Amino acid sequence: MIDLHQLQLEMQRSIMAGAHEASFVQGSGTQERAERLGIYASAYRARLQEALAHNFPMLQVHLGNAQFAALAADYITAHPSTFASIRFFGDRLASWLGQARTSEPWLAELASFEWRLGCAFDAPDEAALSLAALADVAPDRWPELRFQFAQSAHRVSLGTNAAELYAEAMRGEPISAGRIETSAGDWLLWRQALTAHYRSMTAVEALAFDALAGGETFGEACARLLDAGIDDADVPLQAAACLKRWFADELIIAFALA
Repeated sequence: MIDLHQLQLEMQRSIMAGAHEASFVQGSGTQERAERLGIYASAYRARLQEALAHNFPMLQVHLGNAQFAALAADYITAHPSTFASIRFFGDRLASWLGQARTSEPWLAELASFEWRLGCAFDAPDEAALSLAALADVAPDRWPELRFQFAQSAHRVSLGTNAAELYAEAMRGEPISAGRIETSAGDWLLWRQALTAHYRSMTAVEALAFDALAGGETFGEACARLLDAGIDDADVPLQAAACLKRWFADELIIAFALA
C-alpha cells in the first residue's frame, strides 16, 4: 500500500530541491519522468521569484528584470521558502545580499529598506494618541513620561544612497548609481492610515527616538541629548519638537508616568 503522507513529503522535497528525477514519478522513460517532475519544480521556483518581485519591486527596478531574476534564482537555492505564506518569503534577502554582493552594499540596504516598509504596512492597527492627550500632565511630571510607539515604527541607519534609489524607482525616474555615503543617515519608517511612509531624521531626533522607543523616560532621553553636546537651553525645545512631530505622524499610541 502506498503511504500517501510519505509520498507527499517526497514530492515536496523533490520540487523544492529542483530535482528532475524521482522514483515515484510515473512515465515511459527517464526523460518523460524528468519532464513531468520538472514542470512542478520550475513552477514552484517561478512562483517564489514572483513573490520576491512582489516584496522587493524597487530592487527589481534598480537591477532590471534579468539581473533580478538571476539574483532571485540564487537566493531561492540558498534559502528555500519555510513559510506557509509566501508574503514572508525574502526575510533573509537583505542579509544574504550583504554577503553575496559585498561590493554593492546599497543592494542589501535597499532590500532591507523595502522589507521594513512592507513590515510597517503589515503591522497591526493601533489607535494613535493626539498631543492633546498630554494636556493634563503637570510640567514637573514630564521627566517621568514614558511613551509607547506604534509597532510599525522603525528607525534604520543607511550607509549608502539606498533611500534615494528607492525614491527614484518609485517615481519612475532614471536610477542613480549606488554609492557609499560619507556618513550614515537615519530614516524613520512607519505606517499612517493605509500608507507606509518614510522620511529622514536628524541626529537629534534619531537619538531621542531610540531612547524613548527603548523604554527610557523623557527625562532620560533629554539627558542623552545633553551628553551628545546639545546646549542646555535647546534640549527641552528640541525634545518637545520631536514629540510634536511624532504625535502628528501618529506614532505614539500610549504613555505612562514612571
